[in-house]
Amino acid sequence: MRKRYKLLIIIFISFILVLVIYLLCYKPKYTYLFIGANYNNLSTYDFNDQLKYNLKDQNIVYKEILEPFIIDEYREMLVNNKHNINYYLKNANLIVISIGTNELTNYKDLDSSIIIEYLNNMYQFLCQVRQLNHNDIFLINLYSSDYKLINQKIKKYTTELRIHYIDENVVGLNNSFYIKDDMYLNNKGHENISKYILSKI
Repeated sequence: MRKRYKLLIIIFISFILVLVIYLLCYKPKYTYLFIGANYNNLSTYDFNDQLKYNLKDQNIVYKEILEPFIIDEYREMLVNNKHNINYYLKNANLIVISIGTNELTNYKDLDSSIIIEYLNNMYQFLCQVRQLNHNDIFLINLYSSDYKLINQKIKKYTTELRIHYIDENVVGLNNSFYIKDDMYLNNKGHENISKYILSKI
């Protein structure tokens, strides 16, 4: 009988020791999900690289979904759970969505019906993301001031949904933050995005 008690005590003490060691050593994972266009010229050290480096002490897990670039396809991706996106959205500590600028700049004639459909899809997509996740979400929108109404609406949506908004005011308003006047950012532009995100999380 005494042997049995001794064995139980040893098992109990071993369990407590394992639990203490686990609690002392365990470091929860910090999941960063990036969706969209990264404005990378394929050679620069972009804002995602900078964020991953600065969050390396957080035991970071990085997941990126670099397609599609059309907003209605983003919504479809959520509905069909493509790339298991709903799981990553629900479990992310940090989400950065970069909507790119190709979708609207490719239209020769951008009429009101296209704009309305685009904005409706954008709002629905952001609502779905916010419903799935209550942590830090950032939206990068680098449409130029030529798209004033669209930019105003998207900024309004992000304010309503408590999503951090990143535009030219964060990246830099002059061409010194871009490469060849297009939507590829240079290192300084990427650094500004990274610094802004780190200041908010």
